Amino acid sequence: MKIPAYISINLYLIIGRDEGLMYKRLADSLILMSLIFLYIFDNAPWISINKNAYYIYLGKPLMWLALFFMLIFLPKPVYMGKSRYKKFVRSWIIYLGGFYIALKIVGGLIHGFGKSPYNLSPFGIIQNLFLFFSVLMGREHARSYLINNHGKSKGGKILFNYRIFIITFIFIFISIPLSRVFSIKTSFDIIRFAGEYLLPQISLNMFCTYLVMLGGAEFSILYLGIVQSLQYLSPILGDLKWITSSIIGILAPIFSFMFLQYAYLKESKEIKAKFSKKERPLGWIATSFFSVMIIWFFVGVFPVYPSVIVTGSMMPMIKPGDIVIVKKIKSEEVKFKDVVQYKQENIYIFHRMIDIVEENSAVKYKAKGDNNSAPDSELILPEAIKGKVIKVIPKAGLPALLLRDKKNEVPRERVEF
Repeated sequence: MKIPAYISINLYLIIGRDEGLMYKRLADSLILMSLIFLYIFDNAPWISINKNAYYIYLGKPLMWLALFFMLIFLPKPVYMGKSRYKKFVRSWIIYLGGFYIALKIVGGLIHGFGKSPYNLSPFGIIQNLFLFFSVLMGREHARSYLINNHGKSKGGKILFNYRIFIITFIFIFISIPLSRVFSIKTSFDIIRFAGEYLLPQISLNMFCTYLVMLGGAEFSILYLGIVQSLQYLSPILGDLKWITSSIIGILAPIFSFMFLQYAYLKESKEIKAKFSKKERPLGWIATSFFSVMIIWFFVGVFPVYPSVIVTGSMMPMIKPGDIVIVKKIKSEEVKFKDVVQYKQENIYIFHRMIDIVEENSAVKYKAKGDNNSAPDSELILPEAIKGKVIKVIPKAGLPALLLRDKKNEVPRERVEF
């Protein structure tokens, strides 16, 4: 006898063919309905009680703990990982959690630190950690049961079949507050939402899915406890820009997933020895760290960043296809004859500073391209100045020019010459 479709709220329960036992299907349905109920109750704007402090710090944790206690009385699922390697995996989860925190600290060193917004009194810390770990234990045990309830994957490799995909998608969905979705108004909001919330949650939930497949909720709780509980304990937190936070949130779990899968397969001798000699665990971490640093450099996270020159307005000093290294500066640091980068509408321009003028009691700047016949027609506002050129690398950007999208190229009539 199968559960009717109106009871089963997830497609994989309707079409799944693994074991077909009613009690497993019923347990899965109850867990999923509980997760969706908790998410809606916690996020629905028409439910006023979810903004009440008693609900946030007492009612919400108790509901998640009720789900947790329900789960621990269910039959224990079978995990993909071998129990004799648990200590090995646990150690590397701690290292990878430390890797995530190290990236956050480096980001803080670049952008600066700010005072924690959380209550760090002894009672406040206990209150926040009780809320955090109650939700974490309930959610991750639910993830573990749903992922591992239908048998063991073969060979130690993640098999992203329809069941794992759907469950991971559900956990991505319940990880994103509805208030963030409702706050989207413009196309930039969509980009920022994807970078700051959606993509990091996809990356993190994929890694947590692998962790629970490998050894159950213990592994995902350990990792998330390390990388997320610090915000409730540290008096200062990195004041990261959203693009920096996005890169960490997306790449750190992906690198951790790739490394841990490799390390486990190597330790359990599920990959050939000739391949295991080519890679070193610390090498993976170092490569991941420097990969993030390189990406940060190219997207402008650091005080210096590169930019490819498209036009010839600064010839012969800077030619099309050259890469310039730009140092971020404040407008008051600009000096006569500096080659500065400034933004005019949606165009970034590199021209030489030739004068500082006062107009309507406000300081403005006049610039001119070395190869231009006249100064720029509009004066530059202080907030438009982004940085100054400190180094020119000839021809290094030619590949980027060849691959650029000509549809988005700046029209020649908009380039002053």
